[in-house]
Formats: sequence, C-alpha cells, structure tokens
Amino acid sequence: SLRQVMALIQQMDVFITNDTGSMHVAAALDVPVVAVFGSTNSLSTGPFSSKSQVVRTAVPPDCAPCLKRECPRDFSCMLSLPPQALYKKTVEFLCSLSDVS
Repeated sequence: SLRQVMALIQQMDVFITNDTGSMHVAAALDVPVVAVFGSTNSLSTGPFSSKSQVVRTAVPPDCAPCLKRECPRDFSCMLSLPPQALYKKTVEFLCSLSDVS
C-alpha cells in the first residue's frame, strides 16, 4: 500500500530511483534522493528537494527527453549510464550532504 511504501522510504538512508511517484514521496519525506533520468525532463518532473541529485548520461542522446513511456529506439538514454557512474554519483552526493550537516 502507499502507506507501507512511505514507511519503508522513510527508513532509507538514500532512495535511488527513476522518475516515479515514489521519488516525489521520498523528496517530500526529506529522504535523500538520487534520481536517474533518461527519457523524461528532470527540470519539469524532477524531485523538488534540497536533498536530491539528478543523474543522467553525460551526453544525452538526441532523442532525449522524449517523454515516451516505451522507447521506440534503443533505450540508450538509460543504458548508456553505467552502474559504476551511478554508484560514484551517489557516494559523492551522500558525502556532500554529510559535509553540510
């Protein structure tokens, strides 16, 4: 249920997600959010929180943001982001948060 999801998110040290409703729940609960964006526009649908970090490929493909639910091409906007880069960005983000407090 939504209530259970909110309770779980509230216990997290960081919430790593794509562009979803639960991303906004985590931001509203003041849980640090690392949001992976590909086909959607982080400026219009990104997390609204000072404890959030948007991660995307260094060079977005020419089709992004397309705002489509299913990729008509090759999903390169998401697949070209290596897990190691996401991990590195997450660690850097969490370290920057601990420097502030």
